[in-house]
Amino acid sequence: ITFFDFSQSESIVINPTLIYMHVHDVVDTAISSYTPFGCATKSYKLDVDQNNVTDFTLSTSCYMGGSGGDKKISLSSSDSSYFAIDTNVIDTIGSVFSGQIVYYPAIFSLVKELDDNDTVWMVQCNQQALTNIAYYSYGNYPSFISYHSMDSWISGDHYIGFRKQINGINHLGWIKLSVSNYNQFVVKEYALSFLDSPFI
Repeated sequence: ITFFDFSQSESIVINPTLIYMHVHDVVDTAISSYTPFGCATKSYKLDVDQNNVTDFTLSTSCYMGGSGGDKKISLSSSDSSYFAIDTNVIDTIGSVFSGQIVYYPAIFSLVKELDDNDTVWMVQCNQQALTNIAYYSYGNYPSFISYHSMDSWISGDHYIGFRKQINGINHLGWIKLSVSNYNQFVVKEYALSFLDSPFI
């Protein structure tokens, strides 16, 4: 029997078959902010270390008004849990001036989008504040209308990289997420590296 300690590793590879990961399959439930009565805010909470305290909260919300609206999916964390973000997301914003739509680039922050066999780095997992995963806004009037969309997550299954501090020790992990549109997502599984667990 050999004991391995991956809890303080500087990085892990996203691969559910790796033996040093506890992978937890969850019931696939679609969380949507649309209701028969309009928009609502819906949340999905994850307790990755099962200590009865929420670590990650995924939320979806939308707003529909006469002058415009928005819809978004976002993430926040607590209880010594942190996730990775991308602070260099280049997106275009379209604005209407005198009847013409003009698009120009801008830089935003999003929850970092990871895929199979990507690496979760300890140094990148530092965010707790509410951060968008997908976002869309639009305007109806007056003469200035701002259009804005961030949709890179809306393309199948992707992963959120995170670190969780347990008894002063950092553990890396991921959350597998499917985003079908700007206001609906499904959490499929999550994984957490473990400490001093034996395997043969």
